[in-house]
Amino acid sequence: MNLRLSILLVAVLLIFGGTFLVVRLTGSEETPLTRPWLYRIDESTLANISVTYKGETVEYNKRPGTFDWYIQGPEGTLVFQDSWGGKPLLLSGPKVNRVVTDKLEDPANFGLDPPETRVLVTDRTGNTIEFHLGDATPDTVDQYARLADDEGLYTVAGVWGQVINRLVTEPPFLRLYQVEEETMHLIEVSYQDQIAAYNWAADIDGWIFAQPQGGPVSPEKWGDTAAYISGPLVDDRVLLDIDEPAKYGLESPETKVFVGMPGIPPVEFHLGDATEDGQHRYARVFGETELYIMPIERAQRIIDLVVNPPSES
Repeated sequence: MNLRLSILLVAVLLIFGGTFLVVRLTGSEETPLTRPWLYRIDESTLANISVTYKGETVEYNKRPGTFDWYIQGPEGTLVFQDSWGGKPLLLSGPKVNRVVTDKLEDPANFGLDPPETRVLVTDRTGNTIEFHLGDATPDTVDQYARLADDEGLYTVAGVWGQVINRLVTEPPFLRLYQVEEETMHLIEVSYQDQIAAYNWAADIDGWIFAQPQGGPVSPEKWGDTAAYISGPLVDDRVLLDIDEPAKYGLESPETKVFVGMPGIPPVEFHLGDATEDGQHRYARVFGETELYIMPIERAQRIIDLVVNPPSES
């Protein structure tokens, strides 16, 4: 999982599950906390999550009888679990940090008319809870919130709101794996009997050929290759446990990719045969059992690092 997102999610989970005692020495009286939760819903019953942020909506559905969540409906894209993990728990009920008022008279003053973020959480019986997130509080620590069917105004942790908004701005699309791009120092691709390797060169702040020819890569041809390799997108998970890797061209794969990072275990993944329809290639992370399919053009982009290297000429 992306390290920054991991830290943010851990912080939110700590806030979510913790109990806070705030002592203020200003002598002013604070509105007492009379509502510990904005709402509560059993995480295991969640079936649909719809988030609208700044006019853009992304929907998530849980496939009945499974633990799998999909982006934009059950026939959509399976979420990347490393990025998704913990989100249903967070949406089962946020803690209220402060009750501002029991009767909100002017929602626009708090960024709630219209709201910046609108969320609908639905359980498998069809029960739906709608809540809105508005402006940050003056100290920027919290964010104003309200329930659609409640006249009260509350504050919730600002970092919690950031995680919810990222469900729209950074949907957790399915990937083979995810590492921090900044940590990568070696990308090595072997295809058939050819090998191309690339190293990160801190002195020039760029990638260079490690082999075969050495020298810097063409920035125009290299483009976002490092970001691409740091979390390769796939379209679907075909199997949880590969029964016979040879059936998918993964026993002795034609294409192997090795990603090296200082002080972090390397990642190796393999590309196998094309699917019957010719639209995808089978793929898996070495040492793991899941089988995925990668669009043929994405797989070809990786193979091109060997057969059509991004040289200056």
